[in-house]
Amino acid sequence: MRFHWSADPGIDLYNGPAVPIRAYLESFFLINLLSNPDAGYPGFKRAVPYPPDGVFDIKRINNPAPRIDQSTSVIGPYLDKPLYGVDYLHILRITPIPDGFSTRVCVAEQGLYIVTPEKKYRPMFSGSELKPWVMRVDFSDQTPTTGPPAPASPTAPQRGPLPAPAEDVFGPWVATAGRPLPEWFTPDGRSGKDPETDALEQQCATSMQTPGLQLPGPTFDNPPPAPAPVPGWPALPG
Repeated sequence: MRFHWSADPGIDLYNGPAVPIRAYLESFFLINLLSNPDAGYPGFKRAVPYPPDGVFDIKRINNPAPRIDQSTSVIGPYLDKPLYGVDYLHILRITPIPDGFSTRVCVAEQGLYIVTPEKKYRPMFSGSELKPWVMRVDFSDQTPTTGPPAPASPTAPQRGPLPAPAEDVFGPWVATAGRPLPEWFTPDGRSGKDPETDALEQQCATSMQTPGLQLPGPTFDNPPPAPAPVPGWPALPG
């Protein structure tokens, strides 16, 4: 599978806050969709220093750690199996918060493909309409973590031919909260609905860039070819 990113005007996908946002969400979906806790990028475990909900009976409010037992599809549970196609993501907003920044990201998974028991390759999710949903993630550079110190944020633009970064690109940033909207918990643990979600989903539907996406998606006899990642990640010098 590959990731295709776009962003609202004024958001730099290659530098600054968008870099840890991209690295976090790509890692999040690789871990969640592939049911593999080790599929995250370099630095992910340091940047998300929380166990998933349910581990050791822990439940963290707005836990940013991905689950590895909830991946589903049109054929039912789809755990620990290969994925093909494209996951489309679009950064709608990056806003300052007291100790960092908060982002809203559109997610459209209709471009992902699974292999069925009949050895056919079909869309992971059915439907003839683009139905993006919204993920909120909060980041802080003030949260201490155990282990080695965080590296500096990368200085080179983060784009290139690689589907994943070759080194830790999270810099000092730690994901302190994250979950799909509309549900969002208050600091005292009460569940509530984010009032902006409906409007954000409409913005996603009109703003997302999904080149090559067919709805409904066709079924193939062979794995769909992997497109180039957008914007991708740079190769290491030398």
